[in-house]
Amino acid sequence: MKTYRVGLLVDGYEQPGWMHEMADWLAQSREFQIAALLVMGLGQDGRAPRLGVKALFGTLTRLESRLLPARQRQVLECGDMRERLPPGVPVLDLQPASEAGDDGVAALGLDLVITLGSSAASRAQMRDWAALGVWRLSYSDIAVATSRYAGFWEVYQRADHTSVRLWRMGATAEQDELLDQRSFNTEVFWLKNQARAFSLGNFMVYDALQALARSRRGAAPPVIQIVSGERARTRWNGTAPRTSRARRH
Repeated sequence: MKTYRVGLLVDGYEQPGWMHEMADWLAQSREFQIAALLVMGLGQDGRAPRLGVKALFGTLTRLESRLLPARQRQVLECGDMRERLPPGVPVLDLQPASEAGDDGVAALGLDLVITLGSSAASRAQMRDWAALGVWRLSYSDIAVATSRYAGFWEVYQRADHTSVRLWRMGATAEQDELLDQRSFNTEVFWLKNQARAFSLGNFMVYDALQALARSRRGAAPPVIQIVSGERARTRWNGTAPRTSRARRH
């Protein structure tokens, strides 16, 4: 049975529980293994939240976290990703392409890279990282470029549904391939909505990986599309197609 070598791309060592759960799932899988933790910080490029925004969301986090059941608190509580890695898994600290030449990722022989959260890595930099490319989750129909506040805008705008999409990244945004999209009824407050979005995203990745494992060995990278609404050339900023037939969960 083929074992796929998977790299996880994160923006720092301290990450929420849903990312740790992804690492645990891979570590327990027979078909997949964590072959590397790729760490690329966002840097000083304007992506960090403004002070007022940080204070607002910090206050919301403190208030709403008290309302969460224990299971959902675990999804959002942060810890060091390095502590959950199997022995011997390399950790690569990377720089954006403009600051680095050969970053050493291609030499790892990865089959797949999964981006968790935000990343400063460019498409050009990731082009040769893995034989089956790079997967990434997006959590909103609203035009946002980060998962930091996933689930907030749907609650704020009282949207009926919160959507999650899984993509295989292309050379350009127009070439991104939608692998899976699902939605659920928006919760009444932000952190509960966020925890559900992150958990659903994990299950979508697990389903897509299992479909990959079932595909014929040596075949071209499969078009998975486990659950699909109308296919759209949606950009990574989270902008959604005007119409969607995503299945409710």
